[in-house]
Amino acid sequence: MSSRELASLRQRWTTYQNLAALTEHWYWRPGWRAGRHFYTWHLTFQEQPDLHRLVTDLQHQLQFPGLDLVPIDGLHLTMQGLGFTDEVSDGDIEAIVTEARQRCAGLPPLDLSLGPVDPDAEGIGLLVRP
Repeated sequence: MSSRELASLRQRWTTYQNLAALTEHWYWRPGWRAGRHFYTWHLTFQEQPDLHRLVTDLQHQLQFPGLDLVPIDGLHLTMQGLGFTDEVSDGDIEAIVTEARQRCAGLPPLDLSLGPVDPDAEGIGLLVRP
């Protein structure tokens, strides 16, 4: 990890430790309302036993009242939002998925590094690199 990345991580920890309270992750963001859904690309982490063990260990250390721990089968990395389902046409979704499949088909598997623990006001995650 570069000195710049380490400095940034240290700053996030300092900010996190000075929080009076965490921000509710499930707050109503602009445009959201009950029953409204959003298309989003996620990377998921099935069949990643090392990551599952790490997260399980971290979660055992983080069992505090009020924390909403993500189940192992719900671990994900949000990559890109596409738009609200009522604003993106079925034709656009089909075209986007078709293009994504074509572009991703020739890519090698992603080689990601997860960790160390990376805090923010909505919770604690893992730093993802590169």
